[in-house]
Amino acid sequence: PSLEETYLPDWSARFKWSGTTSLSIGGMLSEYAKTTGIELLDLTPKMRQVRQSNAPLYLEVDAHPNSKGHKFLPQLIGPFLYE
Repeated sequence: PSLEETYLPDWSARFKWSGTTSLSIGGMLSEYAKTTGIELLDLTPKMRQVRQSNAPLYLEVDAHPNSKGHKFLPQLIGPFLYE
């Protein structure tokens, strides 16, 4: 998921905005995967869960994962690939 998708709940609460992830790239991909029967691993819920623990997963200067993010993502993706 993008930095924006991961932080969406924080922004929604801060700005009292009831946004939806269906407007996001991940939301659109998820909807497309459902309609076409493609299996998709949505990392957004787990990334948000880690985000709530105040563990930064993205670089401060852009939306790319930092070293913690790069260590965390394979832990989520690996089991999905081996199923």
